[in-house]
Amino acid sequence: MSANDIFISGSYDHTVKMYDARTKASVLTMNHESPVEDVLIFPSGGAVISAGGQEIRIWDIVGGGRLIAKLSQHHKTITCLSFASKGSNLLSGSLDKHVKIYDLTSYSVLHTLDFPSPILSIGVPNDNSTLVVGMVDGLLSIQNRQLAEKDKSELKSTYKYSLKSEVLQKSDGYSIVTYSHIEKEQVYDKLLRNFEVSKAFNEVLQNSNKKPQVMVALVQELIRRGSIHAAIAGKSFHALMLLLTFILRHIGNPNFTKQIGRASCRERV
Repeated sequence: MSANDIFISGSYDHTVKMYDARTKASVLTMNHESPVEDVLIFPSGGAVISAGGQEIRIWDIVGGGRLIAKLSQHHKTITCLSFASKGSNLLSGSLDKHVKIYDLTSYSVLHTLDFPSPILSIGVPNDNSTLVVGMVDGLLSIQNRQLAEKDKSELKSTYKYSLKSEVLQKSDGYSIVTYSHIEKEQVYDKLLRNFEVSKAFNEVLQNSNKKPQVMVALVQELIRRGSIHAAIAGKSFHALMLLLTFILRHIGNPNFTKQIGRASCRERV
């Protein structure tokens, strides 16, 4: 991301760096304390937002990288960020299948949207009319913003999107899938909340080839927690063969190559 001559990068080494194109050097470094998944720079160039782990951090780069605020509203890794309403609102997407919408004046959550799969990317056009969300299983959700009647004459209402959305999945052509319900908490999510990482890993592994996107998201979350070794330790030969088969089967899938590659490079399990 850039504003004029200023460029911002985020890295899995936990750092957010600011570069000045005129000097071709890093002029400021901030420590996010988790692998950084996404960064944004305010249009004014005065502040930067970083996302990684379960936390969003806002930095004052004019003030030398001073930490302004921390937002911790997700319970799994935050993967993406996007501005809306000309920079007055922030959207975050996460592997917990939620998109959070924040007011950047008060840093409060205005709205939460639920999706059927872990989220990798989000986008909002300049007119705020649509929310586009990319998910780990290759689905693309397109939701149209809906204003309450009392707010249609004004454009100051908080964000609300229809719960029933269109989800596009590329095949030979395009198919449309609709959903209008919130999924029940899965067994593996409950186990993760109780820190039973080995049992959660077993639960997902048994159906990993039916729901590969869940397996990929789980491995990413375990790596973020530093629990991947504990989850795999003591596994039977059969379980390890299931894991190896999963990796060999899906490493070439463009939907999962990046995530599986990152996991392999970072942990070498």
